Amino acid sequence: INSGYDDHSPVFNIEETIMVFTSKRKGSTGNFKTSDKQYFEDIYISHKENGQWATPQKISENINTMEHEASVALSADGNDLIIYKDDVGDGNLYISHFNGTEWSKPEKLSLNVNSTYNESHASISCDGSTLYFSSNRPGGFGGYDIYYSKRLPNGDWSLAQNAGPVINTEFDENGPFIHPDGSTLYFSSKGHNSMGGYDLFFAILKDDGTFSRPENMGYPINSIDDDVFYVLSADGKRAYYSTVQPDGLGRKDIYLMDLLSLPERSLVVVNGFIKIKKTGEVIKDVILKINDFKTGTLIGKFKPNKQTGKYTIVVPKSKQYTLSCDDCGFTFPREPLTIPENSSFYYLQKPIIIDPLVEIY
Repeated sequence: INSGYDDHSPVFNIEETIMVFTSKRKGSTGNFKTSDKQYFEDIYISHKENGQWATPQKISENINTMEHEASVALSADGNDLIIYKDDVGDGNLYISHFNGTEWSKPEKLSLNVNSTYNESHASISCDGSTLYFSSNRPGGFGGYDIYYSKRLPNGDWSLAQNAGPVINTEFDENGPFIHPDGSTLYFSSKGHNSMGGYDLFFAILKDDGTFSRPENMGYPINSIDDDVFYVLSADGKRAYYSTVQPDGLGRKDIYLMDLLSLPERSLVVVNGFIKIKKTGEVIKDVILKINDFKTGTLIGKFKPNKQTGKYTIVVPKSKQYTLSCDDCGFTFPREPLTIPENSSFYYLQKPIIIDPLVEIY
């Protein structure tokens, strides 16, 4: 994964089988060098094979250009990539979609998100409904602040809202990362009770839409050199980050930190494929719903990959759930997804192709 040049900003799908990262290594698309003798940034991708990361490849000619591109966030299913582009000093966020075969040309997010100032780091909630990002636009509490935007019914992003004074201070807040549980927001801050540089904090999104007071992550996370970009695994047991170390391969390298002392997350990751059993045909343009089996309460809506039919859902433990779809011409079996009461982090494979789908005429 690492090279003799800067390698940084790793992002992952929820299963940690896809890694996308940024590198200034030799062989960049434009082959141009910066003043520090490194190459312009390109984005690379690696897939985990038999427990090992495969040799990274440039992600796509549609994404990498002769300018700088940096990876910022990857959706839980690995199909949506948020990219940062400097845009001649006006840093903006872009999005590219993977259709199962290739990545689309990045599209600049609307003015509801981007401004004439710098939008840098970002993170998408697991259900794709909320985008968190950092910006130094005026009107905040000072320096870089954390903002969020909600996905509208038409797919666009709502006008960005400041996350408020509980999260943001007169100092810089940067590098937001919303955990797959949908409620734990991690971010780096020079304010709160940091030791002067950036420290990593977390806050809990409460039912009323406000955040709890941020807590410092402490040791071992905040024993790392000043860095604003961390990604935590779904089970809370691993943290990925980039830093310069004496025993590194070059400059900035990507590292994995084991957080075995922290409690395991009480989450369930449900994934599988949605295909018609008889033909193997992928069911396209489906909005997959997951509901509480007992109360019928809607937990969330998710869109599977249109090419492969694969879906990924994250839900709390100790409940039963049902899967269904909106206006898709099929009904799902009523058999509930049962999650053990005492489970912590839990993977549940639910290949819809195995369960018979009943056609409606």
